[in-house]
Amino acid sequence: MKKSYYLYLFMKGIIDVVAGLLGTIFLVIPFSLIIFLIYKVNGYKGSIFLHKIELDYKEKFKIIKFRSMIEDAENILRSDQYCSRNILIMGISCHQMKILD
Repeated sequence: MKKSYYLYLFMKGIIDVVAGLLGTIFLVIPFSLIIFLIYKVNGYKGSIFLHKIELDYKEKFKIIKFRSMIEDAENILRSDQYCSRNILIMGISCHQMKILD
């Protein structure tokens, strides 16, 4: 019984790795290319990836994700104190605030 259990775990591990690789090849890469093309066709000039370093408990780790805002958005929001304060309090964007003014 032990032999068959170890064989089962070994085969399960192989199937998990193969399924993960196939999922990456056939799902993640094509969708990433489609998102990249949408950014570039719409005339977006900046980097499409956001690189951030986050702190979790005591260790730092790097996050790479698709950018959903303009480049340097955090500094722009910090520089507009009125806008950033209202975003934090009301949860609405600067663009919405300018429309309301």
